[in-house]
Amino acid sequence: MSAASWSEGPARIGVGALLLVDADVVDETNLPRLVAAEFDDVGNPRWCPRSATPAANPAIELTVTADDHKAYYPGATPVHIRITGDRTTGRLLGAQLLGHHGAEIAKRVDTYATAISYDATVADITDLDLSYTPPLGSPWDAVQIAATAWHRTVLEPAA
Repeated sequence: MSAASWSEGPARIGVGALLLVDADVVDETNLPRLVAAEFDDVGNPRWCPRSATPAANPAIELTVTADDHKAYYPGATPVHIRITGDRTTGRLLGAQLLGHHGAEIAKRVDTYATAISYDATVADITDLDLSYTPPLGSPWDAVQIAATAWHRTVLEPAA
């Protein structure tokens, strides 16, 4: 596998900088074996032929696990949520949820489905006023906890 094809994967998931150390350059004899290289690439570093620069995928996923209700209340179970959003616009693109039968997964899926149908951003999910029961529920539902984690991880990276 060439370094150009190897580096495409991290670029598509959002790695902003990658240092590749490879002194090889594209030679005419390499052209039949390098899928993305063209004659104009002869003499350029082999790991980065100009013709191999793909359009970056702006979608990025984040998986978060949160309890379905307060942990101190008996019967709390984890809800695993994977959010997919556009890193450039913040738009919510999809969500997958996995949890126990009694964890109200359908209610939570409906929250994401409604948000997607209205072209909401991931940040919009955090501003929703969702119902809860104060003694055992949290003002922040698992869907909002996951959205907040996605927003902080993707759009507000640590400086």
